[in-house]
Amino acid sequence: MEISIASNYDAIGLYEALEKLAPLHPRKASLVKLRFFADLTVAQAAHAGYLFVATAENDWVYARSWLRLKLGDKELPEKIA
Repeated sequence: MEISIASNYDAIGLYEALEKLAPLHPRKASLVKLRFFADLTVAQAAHAGYLFVATAENDWVYARSWLRLKLGDKELPEKIA
């Protein structure tokens, strides 16, 4: 996996949003971290977190929507968008 320094999204904003999500919804924040930083699929992240895939899929939809609201008009990373 290649990481570009010239990213088109706000990495600090994403980190800060995840820090706000974690106390409210730790499982959802953990799923985002597994998807984004570990590059896992939803099914792989579900397995890693001992979740049913359907639960992980629902959490993923919620977390993405929550992050979109918190980040406003800023562009989300492709893995989250």
